[in-house]
Amino acid sequence: DAPVLLALAEEAIRAADAAGDPALRANVRFAAGLVRTAYQGLPEGIAAFREALDLARAAGDRPGELAILINLAHQVDSVDLREGWALLEQAQALLTDLALDEETLAFETDRLRMRMGVAAFDLGRYGQGLELLVETTDALRTAHRREEAAWAMAFLAQVYTAIGLYEAA
Repeated sequence: DAPVLLALAEEAIRAADAAGDPALRANVRFAAGLVRTAYQGLPEGIAAFREALDLARAAGDRPGELAILINLAHQVDSVDLREGWALLEQAQALLTDLALDEETLAFETDRLRMRMGVAAFDLGRYGQGLELLVETTDALRTAHRREEAAWAMAFLAQVYTAIGLYEAA
């Protein structure tokens, strides 16, 4: 129920603020951004993600910053494609700087490349979108990450349709 979830998100924000831990505050606002996007609207969700990003950066929580950037970029794409792309580029730069284990790095790389493929397609960069989505779809299928692979394949089908490759779609 939307009112209950929104009230819980607000309660969580108050509790995290009272605790004072910047990383916790960032994580709670990130979760609140998901709830607000779903039950209040895109502007409210984006605002929560922006707050979360500022807090994650202040806390030095770089993995948290990466997760927030990827999700913020996805939402901002609905409002401003160029800003969304710039946020994805920030995420990509951050990802190359993070010292992650091999499995986490592969997971985050695939997730980011899928979002970049969709964003490239949305910007009309069909070739770039096609390349990113083909690579990502193959990687996700190989890793047996079925849900993510299905999303990547759905977006890949849109690119194929846009460029007239209906059989491939």
